[in-house]
Amino acid sequence: MLRSIGLVLMVCALLIGNVAALAAQDIDISFSDVKLKELGYPEIHIMVGPDGVEAPPEIEAGCYLVTLHPTEEYSAYLDFMKQPAGLSEEEATELALQAAASDLVQPDWEYLGGTNTFEIGVPVSFAIHFQPGEYVTAASYYAPEEGAEEVMTLVPLVVTGEATPAVMVATPVVAQASPVADAPVADVTLEMTDDLEYIVSPDPVPSGPQLWEVTNTGTE
Repeated sequence: MLRSIGLVLMVCALLIGNVAALAAQDIDISFSDVKLKELGYPEIHIMVGPDGVEAPPEIEAGCYLVTLHPTEEYSAYLDFMKQPAGLSEEEATELALQAAASDLVQPDWEYLGGTNTFEIGVPVSFAIHFQPGEYVTAASYYAPEEGAEEVMTLVPLVVTGEATPAVMVATPVVAQASPVADAPVADVTLEMTDDLEYIVSPDPVPSGPQLWEVTNTGTE
């Protein structure tokens, strides 16, 4: 499955200097939220599973550390979306599922960013910047078996407050539990294009924990 994840910041601990060589070597890749937690962003925890989705209905505009928690036997997907007016709940849910399961970008939808879990039942974290507005938390879960059904749920999310800039800064962010803190500096950028080209900078990637900025610069 392809997963559109928009603009987010994630932490990767890569024990290799060249990303392109991953497929040819026995490489240990791990994901950690240690560096993200050092930024001091307020935390949002999203719980996803057969019992439904637990997500906040309202937050203040700014930067947050979001953690997606699947139940033990499932994988999970998360994206924050803004849907066009006039859709029924059933229509909006089906279109969000198509974006999650088949990477089908819908006209007039806005995708803020999100993630997919990398291991069954293991949480994953990312940093994201919210502007004021009305969105939905689009979260789904699915079993690892081929052809298993993916179940999508949309939870309304209202972001209040004033618009804040999402500009990378050149100095480390002082840890503070404030959603209006500046966005951090990314150690590595991963750009995804329409033709599924993945551009990593710098290349080779240094070993050790890194903050990755993931962007989708394509139009589809």
